[in-house]
Amino acid sequence: MAFVHYTVKKIVHGLGAIKEAANEVKNLKGSKAFIVTDPGLAKIGVQKPLEEALTAGGIEWKLYAEAQLEPSMDSIQHCTDEAKAFGADVIIGFGGGSALDTTKAASVLLSNEGPIDKYFGINLVPNPSLPCILIPTTSGTGSEMTNISVLADTKNGGKKGVVSEYMYADTVILDAELTFGLPPRVTAMTGVDAFVHAMESFCGIAATPITDALNLQAMKLVGANIRQAYANGKNAAARDAMMYASALAGMGFGNTQNGIIHAIWRIFVLFQQPFDQAPHSSSCTFFLLPVYCAVFTKQVRQFLRDCNKLIMLIEIFDGLWFCESIVEGKLFRGQSEFFTLGGSSGN
Repeated sequence: MAFVHYTVKKIVHGLGAIKEAANEVKNLKGSKAFIVTDPGLAKIGVQKPLEEALTAGGIEWKLYAEAQLEPSMDSIQHCTDEAKAFGADVIIGFGGGSALDTTKAASVLLSNEGPIDKYFGINLVPNPSLPCILIPTTSGTGSEMTNISVLADTKNGGKKGVVSEYMYADTVILDAELTFGLPPRVTAMTGVDAFVHAMESFCGIAATPITDALNLQAMKLVGANIRQAYANGKNAAARDAMMYASALAGMGFGNTQNGIIHAIWRIFVLFQQPFDQAPHSSSCTFFLLPVYCAVFTKQVRQFLRDCNKLIMLIEIFDGLWFCESIVEGKLFRGQSEFFTLGGSSGN
């Protein structure tokens, strides 16, 4: 059986990598960069290192700090209109999953006729997107590595995705220094989200030797570093490892799709309060433990392709049990803190 593995074109990574932003814009033949982020991040100035790097490199830029927590068809059109008015030749997504999903969808409309709902589905985008750089500020969604944008369908209700090979970023910049200011609770929730992505992809029937290698390393990195990142947000080694874990998981599940935890989450979002208002990552954390327990039942175990995968999961999970305190009675507290710091739209 033949497999095909897709991923982004280029990854610039390491502490301080944000300083390469201007060079990456120039490599894409760009001179006018349109930065997409959310109001919370802009308010506390997390994007300042990006702005400084672009200015120092002679790149004209404009900040669009209106990405919505739950991107919709209307918000994508507004972002696109603003980018066109600026004359952008490169679009930069900066933030969590919501800002990155907004950027990917807007990049489509900057080189394809709208509205965006014309492209709900798989590989319906006819032309390459505007050159795109994605820069995550959390270690969880993996959205920077995927070719999907999940949007609210304001015409028919629900959430739908635009999936296209043209939506892979031209360049991804991974700089863990951008995550040093994340509060412990957000660090834990987004970190477990990354683990869930990797675990579901690792156990899924679409897994391949390549995605297995990516997902296994991602889970090991989360298990070995999430405690340290939680306890000391300025632990550079731990933050760096968590950033890599999120990206590796994104490379994995972007080729296999998600699994049962995300499926359960989507049902609860539709029918059960308060999950419809909870951040995606905290909801996935809530469902992780019961699904993990179910892995050991005979019915679920047979879906794992071999016993070695089960043994690996048992070993890796030992590093995650401390996150249980997040779930017990604390799931929906402090949501505003999460929203302010660039939460995910839910991949």
